[in-house]
Amino acid sequence: LERAIDVENEKVVCIKAHPFVEAYFKANKIKFQLQWLMKYKKWIKVLPRTSYPLMQYKIVNAAGEELNIS
Repeated sequence: LERAIDVENEKVVCIKAHPFVEAYFKANKIKFQLQWLMKYKKWIKVLPRTSYPLMQYKIVNAAGEELNIS
């Protein structure tokens, strides 16, 4: 996440993940999303994708393009 934000310098960043993972992040919003907001100065959205396996995720920008974090 840090590399995607620093390297790409995107204003809006979303994480697409399995619905169970998305629910975990949303249930612990104070723990994760607010910490990310304070650390990166950006609100990181977490979006559910039912087609993803449990441990697969993608980090995308506002246009829906996958960010290259290699």
